[in-house]
Amino acid sequence: MGRMNLSGWTPEAIAARKQQQANDRQKRKRAKEKEERDMAKKKEVLTESSPEVVEFVDDLRGLKFVGMIELIAAWERRYKQPFPIGSSVVAIPGETHAEYHERFEHHRQMALAKFYSQDFYARQKAKERKKAFDTKEAMEAKRAGISVFELQKRRKIAAAAAAEAKKARQVQRLADKIAA
Repeated sequence: MGRMNLSGWTPEAIAARKQQQANDRQKRKRAKEKEERDMAKKKEVLTESSPEVVEFVDDLRGLKFVGMIELIAAWERRYKQPFPIGSSVVAIPGETHAEYHERFEHHRQMALAKFYSQDFYARQKAKERKKAFDTKEAMEAKRAGISVFELQKRRKIAAAAAAEAKKARQVQRLADKIAA
């Protein structure tokens, strides 16, 4: 395409035209860069027949249920995608009932482990917080020379008394407003 004849245009119109062209060039450049970034972000989506997944499933065979949960949670964190597991197990021709049942049970346990792996790390952190809290309470009870149960009982009684006092203050304020 040839050059456009701008001889009859005002300087402001020419400047606006050049600015519009610069904006269009920048938009095209940004769109191309965004497309490249999006392509870089896209990862290979693994399926249940991917070699990595098949190998991982074979490694899970024979493990206890609790161990499976932790390993699946780590796998999901590493690959940043849910663990791909089929919805059902189909019998293979020539397979005995015992072999099918073993595969079915393994699949069922993996599906259940996948369910529990979703909040595995949150539960681990909560468990650590609870352990620290219990240790702190035990030290406090030991310092006071009472049992942990007695310490908790005293706290509950104090909290109930505080709630009752708060309720009494609210009733008193309401009575004062009505009287005023």
